[in-house]
Amino acid sequence: MDVRPFSLVIRGDARAIPLRDESVDGILTDEPYGMSDGHTHYRVEGDEGENVCFGEWDRELDRSWVPESVRILKPGGTWICFTDRVEITSLRDACIAAGLQPRNTIYWVKHNSGKHGRRNFRSNVEVALYCVKPGAWYWANMQPCNFFLEVVGPRPMGVRYHPNQKTMTLARWLVRNTIRPGSIICDPMCGSGTFGLGAVQEGSSAICIDRDVEAVSDRLAGRPPKYQPKKAPKGQASLPGLEG
Repeated sequence: MDVRPFSLVIRGDARAIPLRDESVDGILTDEPYGMSDGHTHYRVEGDEGENVCFGEWDRELDRSWVPESVRILKPGGTWICFTDRVEITSLRDACIAAGLQPRNTIYWVKHNSGKHGRRNFRSNVEVALYCVKPGAWYWANMQPCNFFLEVVGPRPMGVRYHPNQKTMTLARWLVRNTIRPGSIICDPMCGSGTFGLGAVQEGSSAICIDRDVEAVSDRLAGRPPKYQPKKAPKGQASLPGLEG
């Protein structure tokens, strides 16, 4: 039976994913980076730096979502998550504890990154952990590819639906090279749905889950984005309870 790719948006929590056990072929997501921490961040080239406040979700790094994502993943399925570069080791530990097999670290090299807080460094690399769920043969594109990705494509700064929005070029590359064509892919923290859209454009189906589905719903409907970064005064915490 020929099944056309579909996309499904669900309001839900990654810590209690409303899907059956072993029901998806791939997990492709982007966990909170913890940037709403009261410190100055330089996001893109030319940025003067700001104390950002993305919301309460960005303060949390609750790894209980990891075993939940493993529960819904089929044996042999692909599992990829972007995280803050200083959290890659703790994420790997959480994946091993949940039964995943880490395969490699993916490094996404960006070309218009902002300055680091020390001013002489630039945060021009984002990292993702690439794992598989044991129990079955896992698929891999046999075309040669590099784990250091200089993915050419426009950065989503002009039309931006979410603070952690990735490029469509990156999303499609990841789907094309790590997940079997025609699969069902789940992003349990979908934000604006870039990974889900990339999956559909590459011939797979996508289930996009988030506690706030406004961004992905607006994007799929072609409505203009509502995202506006909330700045906190310099030197002050961007959220209550945080020290500047």
